Amino acid sequence: MMRNHSLLTVLPLLMSCRIHPERLIMMFVTFIQIIEWQNKSQAEKEIFSKNAYQTYLDNYTPEQNLSQLIAIYNSVIAKN
Repeated sequence: MMRNHSLLTVLPLLMSCRIHPERLIMMFVTFIQIIEWQNKSQAEKEIFSKNAYQTYLDNYTPEQNLSQLIAIYNSVIAKN
């Protein structure tokens, strides 16, 4: 498991690289999110996983995508 003090050792290294500031910020945020995820309990991770899967089923299955695509096409046709 990564320790929180690792952030203090990685940050100066990232800042010394020739990386665009926005990209550096994105990398920094991702690094923090990884640490936060590693510090979650197994029960919290399972809840997150179940919620993510339910979101997929509700919004992103092939059937849902087809329904959304048909709705978009119908709205374009209706405007013409």
